[in-house]
Amino acid sequence: MSPYQTGTGWIGGPLPATICAMNAEAGNTFSSHRYPVAIVSLTFGLGLLFLAKARGRDIDA
Repeated sequence: MSPYQTGTGWIGGPLPATICAMNAEAGNTFSSHRYPVAIVSLTFGLGLLFLAKARGRDIDA
């Protein structure tokens, strides 16, 4: 199983149900935007962390 499939299943799978539950709880359509923004921010931060470790390496080798 690839990381893409794992990420899609574990994060994208429950996303619609999670957003509907957040909308119902808060009564506001825009309150549910926190979940996807948090996931994207976490992924971006981890990407920057690993990008810094690859700095200066020869990618053509």
